[in-house]
Amino acid sequence: LRAANTTQSSTITVYIDNQALLKALKFPRAKSGQWLVDGIVASAKEVPGKMKLAWISGHTDVKGNEAADEEAKKAASGSSSQRTDLPAILRGILPISASAERQVYHAELMQIWKSRWDSSPRAARFKQVDPEFTFAKFRKVSFCLNRAQSSLLVQVRTGHIPLNAHLHRINKSPSNKCPNCRERRGGERAVETVEHFIYECRAYRQLRREFYNRIKSNNPSMEQLTTSLKMAKPLLKFIAQTKRFKQYNDGLLERNLPESED
Repeated sequence: LRAANTTQSSTITVYIDNQALLKALKFPRAKSGQWLVDGIVASAKEVPGKMKLAWISGHTDVKGNEAADEEAKKAASGSSSQRTDLPAILRGILPISASAERQVYHAELMQIWKSRWDSSPRAARFKQVDPEFTFAKFRKVSFCLNRAQSSLLVQVRTGHIPLNAHLHRINKSPSNKCPNCRERRGGERAVETVEHFIYECRAYRQLRREFYNRIKSNNPSMEQLTTSLKMAKPLLKFIAQTKRFKQYNDGLLERNLPESED
C-alpha cells in the first residue's frame, strides 16, 4: 500500500490468495482479528485513486505471490521489518486473540485431565472400552444409544456382564460354564465368557451368521464392535435376539435402536 502512493495509475489491483481475507474485507463483522481487517481498510482509503482486490491461486509459481509467501513465512517465524516500516496499527502491542487464548486454555485443561486420568486406577480398566484418551469413539457411539444399550456395550468390553464366567467370579453363579453348550467330547463345557457368547456359542450360530452378514465381517475385534455405530447396532440386535439378558431386552429391542450411521 505504501508503494501504491508512488504509482501514476488511477486504478491499483492487489492480488490476494486468501479467500477468507477477501470475504472478511467485503463482509466485515465482529470477530477475532477484525481489528486487523479494519486497519487494512483504513490504510487502503489513504491510497489515491481506485483500488481493486482480486483472488489469485496460491502455490502456482506466480512470481509476486511466491515472494509474498516467503515474506509471510519470515514473519511467522518471528522476523519483522523495522518498526518505522510497519503500518501504524502494527507498531504497538498487538491485542490478544480471545480465540487463541481459549484454545491455549482448553489445551492446558486437556493436559491436566489426561495427567490425572493416567494416574487413576480406572484408566487401565477403561482402556478396554476405548484405548484412546478422551474416548471420542466410544462417546460418539454412546451418544446415539439409550441407557441400556450404552451400558451393555461397556459391559461387553470390560467383561463385567451377567454371563456365567463373570457371575461365577463374584459368587453369583455356581458354575462358569455356558448353559447352552453340551460337554465337549473328551472335555468340559465351554466357559461362558463374552468372547464365547459373541463368537463361539453354538446355540446362536444362525443369529451369528445373520449378524456377520449385517456387518460384512467374519472376524470383527471387540474394539471394532463397540466403537463403531455401524457395528454396535447389529451387535445389540444380535444380543437382543439371543434373549440371554432378559433384564435388557426392552431396552435392546430393534425399534429402540438408532437409525443414524457413522
